[in-house]
Amino acid sequence: MPDLGPTFAEPADWTRLALEAAGILWLRIDADLRVVEASPAALDFFENPAVPGSLIALTRTPELEDRAREVLAGEPGPRDINVANFGSVLRVRGLALGAAGAFLYFEDVTEVRRLEAVRANFVANLAHELRTPVASLSLAAETLEGGLPPQETVTFAARIAEEARYIEGLLRTVSELALLEGEVKLQVTDFSLHDVVVDSWRRVVDRQGPGQLVDEVPVNFWVRADPVRVAEVLQNLLENAHRFSPEGRPVTVGASAGPGETVVWVVDEGPGIPPTELPRVFERFYKVDRARTRRGDGSGLGLAISKHLVSAHGGHIWAESHEQGGTRVTFTLPQTA
Repeated sequence: MPDLGPTFAEPADWTRLALEAAGILWLRIDADLRVVEASPAALDFFENPAVPGSLIALTRTPELEDRAREVLAGEPGPRDINVANFGSVLRVRGLALGAAGAFLYFEDVTEVRRLEAVRANFVANLAHELRTPVASLSLAAETLEGGLPPQETVTFAARIAEEARYIEGLLRTVSELALLEGEVKLQVTDFSLHDVVVDSWRRVVDRQGPGQLVDEVPVNFWVRADPVRVAEVLQNLLENAHRFSPEGRPVTVGASAGPGETVVWVVDEGPGIPPTELPRVFERFYKVDRARTRRGDGSGLGLAISKHLVSAHGGHIWAESHEQGGTRVTFTLPQTA
């Protein structure tokens, strides 16, 4: 007779085997809140504690002990608990076993909670960004309704048009960022990075006014990537550098070919970014002190979009700055033969 592997005397053993094969985190506790059994996944999550042992010693989370008491009292849940010592949020369900104690089942919902927080912050930040231009539009419209001399009418009409353009651009950028949150489809080809820099700078100057560019990218410097997406990254970086550069000071762009990658950088001679704020510059809607810019305020989304696009290529992007002055943003693009 062929060997059919291990056999189990009770159906409960089959259930346990299935739970373990699925990687389910579970603990079995007795009526005194002692852990008498744990799944391999739970032992791994809780850093291989001693079992049998007390629940509080195993989880180091008093809220889980409170949750266990609720399960023993017949409240199966679910309930989300922040397990701070393990850097996670667990959704806890239970099954009371009477005098035998109870089973506790855990689902890691840390990423779900993080995405919920990101979404909430995004909506709050977007509402905040729209509040000022909408208030300006409302004030200008009310002023026009009251009747003004022709020249002042032109001034307020121009303000309305400017704020409308800002809102339109903000919504367009938000839509683009939402699309980038999914899969970014790249059209990879060989192209001249120098030509993309020149075109990107021209668009920046058209939008933000005159400026000086020092282009250190050689004319024959070729890159393999998506030229449209790389142009978006460069335009975002150049817009920021142009916005923060003191009048008469240049923005510098350079590139070098390293082992298996291209390195591109954009440098300005602006006021710099405080070290405490530097880690946040790629967050959505993050903005430095408005007093540091001489050419208006951006949407706070350009660097977030750039990070998505560079990551889609398999590259990295980072910023370096000195509070005394000057900021350098660098990104890499992997190169394949």
